[in-house]
Amino acid sequence: FANDAPALSLAAGGVEIRKGRIHSKMMVIDKELVITGSANWSKNAWQNNENSLWISERAVANQYSEEFSRVFAKMRPIE
Repeated sequence: FANDAPALSLAAGGVEIRKGRIHSKMMVIDKELVITGSANWSKNAWQNNENSLWISERAVANQYSEEFSRVFAKMRPIE
């Protein structure tokens, strides 16, 4: 979805967007809260039987951030 409107809008705002093969659904907020699970982050996904795990633990958030950085570094920037 790197060439779809949401990604392109983020890129236009200065956010570095990369593309590659990844199927991770996670977010780290304020270096402390991790949100992860099977749900896609769309309106339709929340009508399905999906799960979402919220972890409020700085050490866990750090591990998720490190893994994201590792994978992100391997992806190629969008043009």
